[in-house]
Amino acid sequence: MNPSVATTPEKDYFLQAMATKYDFMGDTCAVFLSRFHPYNQSKANNVLSNTIQWNRDPANKEVTFADNLKKINACLKTEGCLLADNIEAGQKGIWKIAYKWLWETKFTEWQKIQNQIIPNNQPQKEAVCNFLNQIISNFQDRKLFHLPQLITIKDEYIPIQVTLERKYNHTIETTWSYSESEEEFKRAYALKHSEESKPTQVDWTEAKQEHQRLIVLADPGMGKTTLLRSEAYLTAQTALQGLENNSQKLEDLVIPIFLRLSEIADATQVVTAKVSDAILKLLASKYENHFPQIESFLTDKLKARKCLLLLDALDEVWTQNRQQQNEGRIKAKIRFLEQLAYNFSCAGKEIFSLDELYDQIEKYLQGNTVGTVLRNADTDELITELSEQDGILQKLHKSGDKYLFLHRTFQEYFTACYLQ
Repeated sequence: MNPSVATTPEKDYFLQAMATKYDFMGDTCAVFLSRFHPYNQSKANNVLSNTIQWNRDPANKEVTFADNLKKINACLKTEGCLLADNIEAGQKGIWKIAYKWLWETKFTEWQKIQNQIIPNNQPQKEAVCNFLNQIISNFQDRKLFHLPQLITIKDEYIPIQVTLERKYNHTIETTWSYSESEEEFKRAYALKHSEESKPTQVDWTEAKQEHQRLIVLADPGMGKTTLLRSEAYLTAQTALQGLENNSQKLEDLVIPIFLRLSEIADATQVVTAKVSDAILKLLASKYENHFPQIESFLTDKLKARKCLLLLDALDEVWTQNRQQQNEGRIKAKIRFLEQLAYNFSCAGKEIFSLDELYDQIEKYLQGNTVGTVLRNADTDELITELSEQDGILQKLHKSGDKYLFLHRTFQEYFTACYLQ
């Protein structure tokens, strides 16, 4: 064996393990890791002494290096390194005998122990690490419609507080319950509640630690999706770090899975379909480069409930009475929404009245650019279609006459499309 030929992460880990085992600390540890690293085998002590990060710069680095090396050689001799009794531990070149013993004897012994502790686990670990890296890459940043550069999730996400306890007078929660006035709408997570129950606000970190299941309710554009994307990123990052520093085992990992509920709904249209099978099918399509290697691993994780399911966009799930639309009508409505978004953006409006919406639709339908499929459309029916069927427009209050786009980024996106 010639350990000087190449160095690997395994050899780096071995040296760290030996430094811990022999209680090498501070400058002594730094000298050990430098002098006994295969990459430095041919380098002289005086060269290495100038590359070490000393706790305090010594007056004579070469002497200090030799003194620490003497301590190391003496320790290795007590551990079984065959140094002759008449050879001083600090004698010039003696470290080469200790080096050969360390790599040809102790390294081989250590490898055998590692193989007994973790039999054939490395391929699975590497596959999971690759999968987690892909999740991190997917969620660490994204491009917003109005900015040319990518925005990192750390810059986009703002830590929030959430309301843990609420009681409602109605049985079905909709976007109308989220705010009672335009002033309240501008407050994140301003929720309507009855007088008998006062909301308790806590940090999101505390809330998710106390509850295994949470439903996040908020007004459009308040950051529900960003919150879930942030959780996917942070959970994957924590899991990856745990694997890389060996502080977590594969069986203890929690794997984040971010999906849109509409995707799951489409994948479970068959009555006999299972949600777990749908999730696996979606992951197979989203992570096709990594899924085959970890399919059984993810299946076991789902069965063991060791996954963090982050399910987004409940309001995009199709209802049973929702009708499929032809491509022509969809395209015509998109063109109208682009015009509508542009007009309200120019007016600086995110919230607009029913009268304003009605006037915009009437003006568009009477214009020359209206699509043939909308030419004879009824304004009232179109408002109902866009709000109650498509959901792209939403009432601010159930009993009010104020409207807004389902999400702020929708208005920004349609405006940008119009400008193109």
